[in-house]
Amino acid sequence: MKMFSIYSCGYRKKECGENVIFFIKERAFKDEHYSVRGVALQELANGWRNEPEVLQFVRDRCVHDEDNMVRGNAVSLLASLWPDEPGTFEMIMDKAVSDEHYSVRKTAMEELAKRKSAGI
Repeated sequence: MKMFSIYSCGYRKKECGENVIFFIKERAFKDEHYSVRGVALQELANGWRNEPEVLQFVRDRCVHDEDNMVRGNAVSLLASLWPDEPGTFEMIMDKAVSDEHYSVRKTAMEELAKRKSAGI
């Protein structure tokens, strides 16, 4: 049910009001279920990508979330939504070599390979 609420508010942010970003950020940061945190992070990034605080929030989750799935999701979001932002490439490189979980390192390597094949 929480994930449905997050999806619903993400798609109807005007109808949900100004405070919806706080609700989604809270779920992305505090929810006990990694799947809810991951969905919330994705909705936040897709719905508010032009807000500077959202980029910083996604970067924070990329480094500090306890779950490898959420960190990997954050890597993919950074690569797809903010590829040209200063520090994005370096952060993905760092995750490719130093994340504690192989799946995050693999995701980061895949994102770097996509970037290379696109000539970026």
